[in-house]
Amino acid sequence: MARSQMETILAVPGDGRRFCQLAQGSVMSIRFVLLLAICVALALLCTGTTGQTTVSRSGRELDFAIVGHGYFVVSDIENAEVRYTRAGGMNVNEFDQLVVSINSQEWLLDPPIQLPSDWQRIAVQHDGEVQCLAAGGYWTDIGQIQFARFSRTPAFENMFDANMATDDSGPPIIGSPSDTQSIIQQSWIEKPRSSSLILARNLLIALFACIVVNALALQRNTITDTSTEPQNAREIAD
Repeated sequence: MARSQMETILAVPGDGRRFCQLAQGSVMSIRFVLLLAICVALALLCTGTTGQTTVSRSGRELDFAIVGHGYFVVSDIENAEVRYTRAGGMNVNEFDQLVVSINSQEWLLDPPIQLPSDWQRIAVQHDGEVQCLAAGGYWTDIGQIQFARFSRTPAFENMFDANMATDDSGPPIIGSPSDTQSIIQQSWIEKPRSSSLILARNLLIALFACIVVNALALQRNTITDTSTEPQNAREIAD
């Protein structure tokens, strides 16, 4: 815009104020769009991170949730290869052993938990101690579920798969749940949260944050314009 045109607009208080408001509105719109783009990108990034799980009561006696750190130690029935998982939906196989079903494959708990052939009920304490009610009507201790922890947080792609230890995770440290400052919660199950629900939540948070930041910026500009308006009026009058 030429200098003479600018002087003509500013010479008329109403036109000059309207011009400033339009320019300010354009800046605010661009800023809002940029803020929204940044917030959406952060929401998508957060949605892709691991560790998004939920624990809920299932009421099923053979469901076990880990509350805290650690992984169940399981082994392949055929070759005894050891893996680590947070999946706690268990069953009893044909040999009366506790197994974890992962991707349609059964994995033995390691060390194995062997139930008597006449078992009726099973109870697992918070520290992993396993007790069984036999047909005779008495409870007996039959073993303890072991947990694995790692010196470095393992970046497993899916913590509910049967995962192998990696160089990044370091060697596993095997012990009772109390060794990992965790407990086992019977009749509860841990599952990954729905990625679509996480994304929707993150987008709502991002939109709210964007609106708040934009509103604060608009309020600051309004206060600035109000404080400078008398000075501009005097300059025009002079």
